[in-house]
Amino acid sequence: MESKNPLLLRARNALRRCGIPDAVLVSATLATAGIVLAPSIAQAQEDRGDYDWKLFVGPSYVSPLSDSDIASVGNAIEASSELGYEIGIEWKGTDRLGFEIAYLDVDTDLETSLGTIGDISMRPWMLSLNFHVIDKNAFNWYVGPTLAYVGWSDLKLSNGTRYDVDGESTFGVSTGFVVGLGETFGIQFGLRYLDASIDAGLADEISVDPLFAGVAVAFRF
Repeated sequence: MESKNPLLLRARNALRRCGIPDAVLVSATLATAGIVLAPSIAQAQEDRGDYDWKLFVGPSYVSPLSDSDIASVGNAIEASSELGYEIGIEWKGTDRLGFEIAYLDVDTDLETSLGTIGDISMRPWMLSLNFHVIDKNAFNWYVGPTLAYVGWSDLKLSNGTRYDVDGESTFGVSTGFVVGLGETFGIQFGLRYLDASIDAGLADEISVDPLFAGVAVAFRF
């Protein structure tokens, strides 16, 4: 259908009088658009988080969110907040999805209102499916579900009693972001929550439900 816009008609007629066919006009328009948009497209491609692997290691502050009352042990038993370390690796299979495995190690005291009654170590292995909401080299934000196997050391009470603690399979959620220092290195800030309890064969389990807040050096390649 012929355009009814008088300005377009005049422009087209003027070009035809100059011997310039419509095909040349279309080609020139597309070429001009390509020149204008090329820098933006190149910048977007350059800044895209196009790494395949990410290694990270750093400290993690562990804050238990729950407590428990155990008749044979004490009331309001909770694990203390402590600093541990975390190390992990992520394989980024697509632009948006990454598969991460991480290991964390932390020693914590068990406390009541009367003071410290014992100590235990927590050593979870965690598998997370990371969805990269923002996928850039300069800033990368991810979030996703986590499956974990939480290993525990023996529970050692202050009176010398020791209890074997069963490991458990559990779930949680993770999120974090990486501030890029160039294309390869970055600083990672992460939060992770797990639904976890200490099963030492007592009258009831000791709820821990830890929240991990970590800062790590990330190496992307």
